[in-house]
Amino acid sequence: MRQCYDAVVVGAGPAGSAVARDIASWGFTVLLLEEHSVIGQPLHCSGLVTPRTLALAKVGEQVVQNELRGAIIQSPLGKQLLIGGGRVYALAIDRVGLDQAMARQAQERGAELLLDARFLGLERASGLVRACVERQGRRMRVVTKLLIGADGAQSKVAKQLGVHRLHR
Repeated sequence: MRQCYDAVVVGAGPAGSAVARDIASWGFTVLLLEEHSVIGQPLHCSGLVTPRTLALAKVGEQVVQNELRGAIIQSPLGKQLLIGGGRVYALAIDRVGLDQAMARQAQERGAELLLDARFLGLERASGLVRACVERQGRRMRVVTKLLIGADGAQSKVAKQLGVHRLHR
């Protein structure tokens, strides 16, 4: 493992893996950090996406479990509203499979994936960022030009940078 990267991405979900994939595709050195030991687990979100989302993910049909072409909405008063037609409105996908496929894409483009790696904090120095990471009980520092927080709604990166917004 290197000690200096062009970009460090915290969080190997779809957003983090996509940005790591795209930056690495341009030939930059990228470290993708995931705090869990298995990509996509524990499952945090549902697996219901639009066809456009799947296209943007650049993942094939292998993660699609079902196509939703319509729905029946039942009101509390017993009335029904039928929504449907010939087009696909949504896809039920294997969400863990999506996360894993996207992380593989990032690795195939040259990003280095580090599992069980928990982001602890950051320091700014001379135009660079030193990210403190804990892995298997050991702390290490990684230097980068660009730190990307793709670590969810309770982002530790955003909190460290002072841009985390509390929901009221």
